[in-house]
Amino acid sequence: MEKASFSKRLNSKILLTRWKSEQGFQDIPSKILEKPYDLSDLIFEWSELQTDKIVLKPEFSFSGRHKILKFISIASEQWENSNLQKESSWFPCVAQPWVQRIYDFSCLYDFAIGVPTFLGSTIQICDEKGSYNGAYITSTKESEFFFFY
Repeated sequence: MEKASFSKRLNSKILLTRWKSEQGFQDIPSKILEKPYDLSDLIFEWSELQTDKIVLKPEFSFSGRHKILKFISIASEQWENSNLQKESSWFPCVAQPWVQRIYDFSCLYDFAIGVPTFLGSTIQICDEKGSYNGAYITSTKESEFFFFY
């Protein structure tokens, strides 16, 4: 497989969301939206979540580069009529309820022997708006704390 195509497949938020759902790893509710009109279905499905914001994550993007929408504004027909064309560039995407957090993490694995071998983790530091501020590689003890307890 060509490197660019392989990298694209590995970094797709849509493919990751599908995989997490199939494997039962969905940590927060997520929904793949193919087109802007799918937002109306999302509003109906998530009406019980009591979230004030929804995050739209394009298939390929970096932390802090997502679209944050107020739940109440997308629940109204007025939003649907006025912003539909402007927002269409964000689709397809993954929608998630906004969660307040100040860091995120990722795992590092080696697949050289055909099975994943855990190497460690990185922590991405974000501000209160979710914008990426930096990252660091954790110590073995920090990795164990985050992933095994």
